[in-house]
Amino acid sequence: MEHELRKVGTGSKNTEMNEAVRTRSPGFGIFTLVMVAAFIGLGLWQLQRRVEKHALIAALDERLAAAPVPLPAASQWSTLAPDRDEFRRVSFTATYEGRPDAMVYSSGSAIRADISGPGTWAFLPARLPAGETVAVNAGFVLFAYRVLTVGTPPARQLWAGALTASVLWQILQSVGTYLVEHQLRGATATYGLFGIVLGLLTWLYLAALILVLGAEINVVRVRRLYPRSLLAPDPTDTALTHADRRAYTAYTRTERQKDNQTVETEFTPSSNSPDP
Repeated sequence: MEHELRKVGTGSKNTEMNEAVRTRSPGFGIFTLVMVAAFIGLGLWQLQRRVEKHALIAALDERLAAAPVPLPAASQWSTLAPDRDEFRRVSFTATYEGRPDAMVYSSGSAIRADISGPGTWAFLPARLPAGETVAVNAGFVLFAYRVLTVGTPPARQLWAGALTASVLWQILQSVGTYLVEHQLRGATATYGLFGIVLGLLTWLYLAALILVLGAEINVVRVRRLYPRSLLAPDPTDTALTHADRRAYTAYTRTERQKDNQTVETEFTPSSNSPDP
């Protein structure tokens, strides 16, 4: 009797559990369907983004490789469309204005290897001969000169050095790519490793030299440190130009150790000096 009663009790518990499972099963099924639909939608969205990304890369490569065309007249600007004219290279003549520039931060581009890291785009206002104003994208390299410079100089004072550094940077990348693809590809494992290490050290040195050269161009241009005398480094030469005197005055000011310290520079007059 006891055995039969325990058996009957166990059967009633199983019946209650089955009824509870039947009660919860519709809600679980709906949740499963919703999750499956969400994952399917997410997958379709990713496929669509992949197609759009490849189309954007193809359009970017095609338009950047094409020769520049003249900038359309201002009367045609309203007809420009992103799908047809975006990334189009144009050529025009303009004059940089003295108005504030725009700095736009970007985390980098996934489709352009030259700007894959974070940085800031510099947009400079320029006036066309007809009077219209356009914004010129001066590129990423201006960000380094703007941030690493004492103070916050306007971008229009940095474009000369930035342009020079950009051109030399592209030449350095092209030469480095050519050497890696044509000179190191067929090398043995040992010589190839030494070649890569030495080439990398040389590339880093030249890259740093290019950035410093661009910074020096900006300093010379903004502070008007030209023309300089060829004999100025000679201690016995006293024929200094105004640019030489400004440069040597700046050299002495860099030796200040305290904020309240004052450094004054005087030059002995010379009869053969071109700048009295």
